[in-house]
Amino acid sequence: MNVVRTVRIAALIGAASGLGFVAYVTLSPIEQRPVIAGIGIEHVAAFGVIGGLFGLAFPRRVLPSFLFVIACAACLEAAQHLVPGRHGRWVDLGMKALGSCLGFGGAMIVNAVARRLPGGDLWVAKKYARKTA
Repeated sequence: MNVVRTVRIAALIGAASGLGFVAYVTLSPIEQRPVIAGIGIEHVAAFGVIGGLFGLAFPRRVLPSFLFVIACAACLEAAQHLVPGRHGRWVDLGMKALGSCLGFGGAMIVNAVARRLPGGDLWVAKKYARKTA
C-alpha cells in the first residue's frame, strides 16, 4: 500500500471517528459534555479538524464532502431538539460551518503542496499512479 492511500484511509478513519465523537457529545445530556474552551471555539475547532480530515481523505471530492459535513452538522443541531435540556441554534450551525470551511481550506492547501512535491502526481488521481507503475 502506498503512502498516499495510507494517508487517505487514516484521514477517513479520523474524520469518521471525530464525527462520531461530536455526535455523541452533541446528543448526550449537558452534564456529560466535556468543556475544553468556549463553545464557539470548540465548534470551530472540532469541525475544522473534521473538515480537514475529510478534505484529505477525498481531495477530488471536496464539494460533496463539504456538503456532507455541513449536512451532518445541521442534522445534529436539529436532533438536539429531541434531547431534553438541549437546543440547537443557528449560530452554532454557523460556527460549525465556519470550522468546516477552515478545515477544508487547510486540506486544499495541503493537497496543493503535496501535488508539487516529488512523486506528487500520485496524490492527484489513481490514473496517474497506474501510468507510472
